[in-house]
Amino acid sequence: SHPDTRSIIGLFINTLAIRNFPRSDTLFKDYLSQVKDNCLKAFENQDYQFEDIVESLTVKRDRGRNPLFDVMFAMENVDITPFDTMNLKISSYKNIDAVAKFDITLTCIEKEDQLLLHFNYCKKLFKEATIKRFTRYFDHIADDVINSINIPIGNIDMLPLEEKHDLLVNFNNTELNFPQDVTICDLFKKQVKKTPCEPAVVCGESSFTYSQLNRKSNYIAHLLLEQGVKPGEIVGIECERNSETIAGIFGIIKTGCGYLPLTSDYPEKRKKFMLKECSVRLVLSFGNSNDKFIRESMESILPGKKSMDSQESILPGKKSMDVNNIIYINVKNIPEANHGPGIRITGESPCYCIYTSGSTGTPRGVLITNKNMLNLYHAMGEMLFSRFQSPLRVNLVSPFHFDASVKIIFPTLVHGHALYIVPDKIRFDGIKLVEFQEKNRIDISDGTPSHLRLIYESNKNTRLRTHIKYFVIGGEVLPKELVQHIVGLFENPCKIINVYGPTETTDIAAYYEVTKETIDNYDTVPVGRPICNTRIMIVNNNGMLQPVGTPGEICISGKGVSGGYVGRKAHQDKKFVKSPLVQNEMIYRTGDLGRWTPGGLIEFSAGHGGQVKIRGFRIETGEIASLLKKHDALDDVIVIPGTGRGGMKSLIAFYISNREIEERDLLSYMKQYVPG
Repeated sequence: SHPDTRSIIGLFINTLAIRNFPRSDTLFKDYLSQVKDNCLKAFENQDYQFEDIVESLTVKRDRGRNPLFDVMFAMENVDITPFDTMNLKISSYKNIDAVAKFDITLTCIEKEDQLLLHFNYCKKLFKEATIKRFTRYFDHIADDVINSINIPIGNIDMLPLEEKHDLLVNFNNTELNFPQDVTICDLFKKQVKKTPCEPAVVCGESSFTYSQLNRKSNYIAHLLLEQGVKPGEIVGIECERNSETIAGIFGIIKTGCGYLPLTSDYPEKRKKFMLKECSVRLVLSFGNSNDKFIRESMESILPGKKSMDSQESILPGKKSMDVNNIIYINVKNIPEANHGPGIRITGESPCYCIYTSGSTGTPRGVLITNKNMLNLYHAMGEMLFSRFQSPLRVNLVSPFHFDASVKIIFPTLVHGHALYIVPDKIRFDGIKLVEFQEKNRIDISDGTPSHLRLIYESNKNTRLRTHIKYFVIGGEVLPKELVQHIVGLFENPCKIINVYGPTETTDIAAYYEVTKETIDNYDTVPVGRPICNTRIMIVNNNGMLQPVGTPGEICISGKGVSGGYVGRKAHQDKKFVKSPLVQNEMIYRTGDLGRWTPGGLIEFSAGHGGQVKIRGFRIETGEIASLLKKHDALDDVIVIPGTGRGGMKSLIAFYISNREIEERDLLSYMKQYVPG
């Protein structure tokens, strides 16, 4: 349109950079009007050169990228009619773009009564299959908005029916039938009859056979009932890393109650909060307690006694329970009872309550039932234990108050294998941990990527000769290079099962087996496919399915999903919701981000909403910030994830204070509320 160019033959194009602001709640009709107005304003100012705009904005230039935008749209609506004049023939020339000038260029060509679309894209950024999916989505979006121009942008459905079927059905083909009226206790009793004299639990010099474990847990169950415990309650248990703790756990479950694990590294205020919220009336302890809080509580509640002797407590006249206080029972040298308590246990009976992080500064108790645990038992059998005919030796690295412990304890013992409890002093020593596994000829080990890193960093200059066949690893993102290091470290081939699942889904919702041969097939180690009787959906902020390859929130439904939180109805209603996609189905919104691969595997991206995984524990930065803000010297606090020594994940707190405060004072303050 410039006068100086009117008599010149050539191509004069000035790029218009147009910025629009789509919102999910904006009607498509209104958004179309906004785009129209924006375009008209841009056309009014089209003589202002694009290069001048870039220069005036002082945009940092990068030779590998275009300034301001990466996506180009071109509308070609110039009618070129072929004609001959004298000896000159003029017609259109079909040009094939061999180079991508932008990340994606969409050219729309108007031809008679059709609009032809042409995609040009950078092969380094997009695969051909991805662009083909884009074209299908574009077509589907066009159909949707033509039929309903008043639809909110966030409700536009861009997925064809066949892809929805893949995401909901084919990728979630996980149905596994098993008797629903059988409980974990029933299966354990059955296993005791099969292998009464085989080792069940081993910890140092202490060990129980299946028969001993059964009889000792019977005794504890009778003891609890004599003290007035009722089915459906939560019973606290001090979880030292010994064989007696396992007997205590099974004893609690045999009464129809669930166990609440308490450990010596839990801050006193946190323990008191958990005990109060779960309405705990009785706490079990074994031997000489290492927990100052437990010892002092026993002394204050039972004057003159540091513990209630288990053999005294079931004598006539000793059956009372003070409902206004918590009774602490210290069971030394557990006696045995041949018969169980005969309590009717159902799938809805509680199994355990484990606390997880909370963004408000207070942790949340997740209640898991026998029904949930039964599904995990079958899932572990399907993915791992069914491959072996002879008994295995399985070590437990995870702490009892960490939900990862349950996938080892119950499936191992109910499948008839031997559980080896790794002592505390060994768990975080890479050399001693390997020595423990070699000495005890361990076949299967649990752990987090942090444990694998400890093993590698401590032993990378040697070739390990352990008997480990599988590592069951979860709790954090598993780096590809770490897997490559680990599988190359062992002389005997070992495999890694990468598992994913929040506490609210009984620890495991998906799994993927990684081997030396398959690791190079992926840029990121997948968390794999859903376990049995589990559906995983990846959705956007409006609850609609995300296409393959597109990140979204991971939502989980199925038999492993908990019924909710203890005493947190308001928060429970936000996280446990009705599925927007499947009738009569409840889903748990994890807050984690992930995406489907074309092959039906899930790749974990990250936690959002302030969630981060550290040493396997899911922590909400909001909880840490909220607790720090309660300190009288701090005016404001922000907490973000970071990296500490040796590449280990950590939390970094930034604060504003009206006075100087020592770091050790803040750490001492926080230890009152959260584990160190």
